[in-house]
Amino acid sequence: MKSNTQAFTLIELLVVILIIGILATVALPQYRIAVEKSHATEAITAVRALVDAEHAYYLANGEYTTNLEDLDIVLGNIRSADTTYSDTSNWFITTRFANNKNNPRIYAGRQGQSQQKNNGRWYINYILNSDQLYCTSMTADIQSRKLCKTFGHEEQDCPFAADEKCVAIQ
Repeated sequence: MKSNTQAFTLIELLVVILIIGILATVALPQYRIAVEKSHATEAITAVRALVDAEHAYYLANGEYTTNLEDLDIVLGNIRSADTTYSDTSNWFITTRFANNKNNPRIYAGRQGQSQQKNNGRWYINYILNSDQLYCTSMTADIQSRKLCKTFGHEEQDCPFAADEKCVAIQ
């Protein structure tokens, strides 16, 4: 009696697994960049909403606030001036006068996986006095610098931090 069963050989299965592995190796870094860019775009939206609220507060009170609770805005689950925006991706968003009350800025960003190596640490900064929005990353953080460059402008030294690189965003 002849057996009529058809099956894949071990070599054919290994070739398919190898091809899937190669495709995953190529696609995964691009996927991570796309996910990070979507997080940065979310941060841009949040910062722009905060900027509008800060400007409204300034018109009403003659000064900027450092407390999100003073603003007439609700963004997700933000509760105070320095709180996590999304517990799953290490978000923070705040209004701070970063070492200089004459040059206030609003910023949001991702803390990164490693506090010591500054990996994956980027910020969206809005300088209130200059009406300029920046994507900022540490000079040594190649991954975050690539993310900021995807916004399409030339990289430059940051006007507010010596060890960071900035990309202006329209």
